[in-house]
Amino acid sequence: MLKLIEFRLSGHTLFEDGTFFSIQASGKNSRANSARVIDFGHALFLEKTIGVVGVNAAGKSTLFNLFDGLSAFYLKDLSIDQTTLQEGLRGEGDVVVDAYIADQQGLRYWVNTTFTHDAEGGGHGGWHVKDEVIYRKQLPKSARKKDQFIFTAEQLLQRRASLAAEVKAMLSPKDSSFRAFRGQSRVSEVLSTVQNVDTNRVMTFVDQTPIKLLRYLDNSIERLDYESDHKTGRITNVRLKFKGRPEILTATDFEGITKYLSSGTVRGITLFFEMIVALRSGATLLVDEIELHINKQIAEDFVNFFQDPTINTANATLVFSTHYLELLDRLERKDEIYFLARQAQSKVYRYDEIADIRGELKKSDVFKSNFIPGTAPNFDHLKDLRHDLEQIHSRRKEHVETTEGDR
Repeated sequence: MLKLIEFRLSGHTLFEDGTFFSIQASGKNSRANSARVIDFGHALFLEKTIGVVGVNAAGKSTLFNLFDGLSAFYLKDLSIDQTTLQEGLRGEGDVVVDAYIADQQGLRYWVNTTFTHDAEGGGHGGWHVKDEVIYRKQLPKSARKKDQFIFTAEQLLQRRASLAAEVKAMLSPKDSSFRAFRGQSRVSEVLSTVQNVDTNRVMTFVDQTPIKLLRYLDNSIERLDYESDHKTGRITNVRLKFKGRPEILTATDFEGITKYLSSGTVRGITLFFEMIVALRSGATLLVDEIELHINKQIAEDFVNFFQDPTINTANATLVFSTHYLELLDRLERKDEIYFLARQAQSKVYRYDEIADIRGELKKSDVFKSNFIPGTAPNFDHLKDLRHDLEQIHSRRKEHVETTEGDR
């Protein structure tokens, strides 16, 4: 199974050069925390859960769009315009991506892609590939962790710029040349909820929402059933019944029935459905704002499903962003957490790489304390805002007193 493991950026407008994001477990696997990682073979270990936090506009959604888009671009034979790279790539000049891909049989790839943008819409239009270099190696079973993605010149597989003219003519500038080396390998899916957060798109089951899920989310619901067209698979009828009430509420689709449900119940059903899909297939699931419309305990319980070896049997990974900082304290490994700090550009920190943090401190407190500048709202900006509010209140008070005095 081929899987995107990591990427690094340079030339991106939002992120500092050298920004990286990885699902590889970089820390030591002790007896206490080894069950929290996935053995992907040949000394490559992956996280089961990763938490990502940052202030508003730090780039969490963009980071997710890049991971989702790069996986589809390299592994699913999709053009740039067919992926979320359209939203994730940003730059005035070239954006260079180093992507690291692995399979469970010890194959490791390094794909260095230079993306460039045609701002005027002429030529290729939008983002396209300027150049691409691919390296490949086969690791022995006795490989070491630190050897995973270190390559030599002898392991160069292809340089796009050196391809014969007739080969280049067959390769779209919107496509990756990595597709020529993927072969028949099964690909690990990346599933993302980033688009759902903004559009409030809802998803649900084919025949019936599990009764135990309904009981967990809203115990007033007796059942929620669906009828589907056998040819198209599309839902044609939805029936909702509450306990103690004789009437059955109906709609032609799930979205139509949501007006009778709380936003938390709808979000819970949608999120649970997406998690089931990921857990069954061993996918990497990217959940933006996992706490959206649901309380902290439900979010924590859903995260814990991916750490349960009796549930996560297909080795899925959950990557979630959150503003519930206390969720960070439930993540036991330091390499399970990313902080995004926003200043002139955003910088991505992996918690285990941050020096001088005392071990007894809660991870949530480190973030809230602005120990890393840019992880919490600026105090001086807060003082300025407070001053403006005081001025507004003072002027309003003076106006009221003047008006009363004129009377």
